[in-house]
Amino acid sequence: FIRQCRALCPSIKLVFGWCGEAHPSADFFREHDLVFTCAPDTLAYLQSNDIHAIHLNHAFEPQVLKHLSSCNTPHSDVGFIGQILSGDDFHNNRALAFAQIAKHADVVFYSNVTSSGQPARDIKNLLRTNYYKTLQIMRGSGLRSLAQFFPHYHLLSEQEAHANRISAFNFLHAQAHPPIFGLQMYCTLANFKICLNTHGPSQYASNQRLYEATGVGTCLLTDWKDNLPSLFEPDKEVVTYRSAEEAIEKIQYLLDHDDERAAVAAAGQRRTLRDHTLKQRIQQVDELLQKHLHRH
Repeated sequence: FIRQCRALCPSIKLVFGWCGEAHPSADFFREHDLVFTCAPDTLAYLQSNDIHAIHLNHAFEPQVLKHLSSCNTPHSDVGFIGQILSGDDFHNNRALAFAQIAKHADVVFYSNVTSSGQPARDIKNLLRTNYYKTLQIMRGSGLRSLAQFFPHYHLLSEQEAHANRISAFNFLHAQAHPPIFGLQMYCTLANFKICLNTHGPSQYASNQRLYEATGVGTCLLTDWKDNLPSLFEPDKEVVTYRSAEEAIEKIQYLLDHDDERAAVAAAGQRRTLRDHTLKQRIQQVDELLQKHLHRH
């Protein structure tokens, strides 16, 4: 498509694109002159494949705040707005964490959650399921030394993990409201006491929810990443967790301590309005594009 565009319009000097934390293969970007990405590990991946990539964080548009006073959306203690899609390159870990958290805290989800549906009921799948259930029973009843000699015992952990993923996605699919977008999304987000966040496959804090939640003045509870302190001050401007159990504890603490929660929310909003606005990002993009055009 890009080659065809260049052929039809030879005056095109620059084609640039965007790549998030869940990404296609590097070949997708071969015809781009420049690719921006929010995730440092995606940046490293693209650069290692000879793609001209540059790191650029997401941002928040302060003009949104002018419209929040007219919102008529429900208030919730804890909420999440975003995708929960199955796949190792997407949100398997997000689904597992959220399902565990939601069983102990009242969390409202607005999401297009992948549903795994009911497993196939043919005889082969029934036999496989019952076989692994038998191995589980043997392992749990003191017969582990015997069970490990059965065929495919080494796949038991993999089968258990797969079953847990299916259970988590189906649980969340049943709980979730339809996705929401635009001003409705921002209004709903602003009416959460706590916005729950966890990243996809990236090992870095990089998603847009970091800036959306803090931007509208909601207390953000996000998974710990080593680079997070370069974006927000942990436990001052956002609250972090390293496990689902810790997230559950911190949700309860924040709901029980209104003043502390409000202080974190206010500090997070000040940081976003100071360092993470769309105007600042657009200025960065303009400088980068100008440099690239002048070099060529």
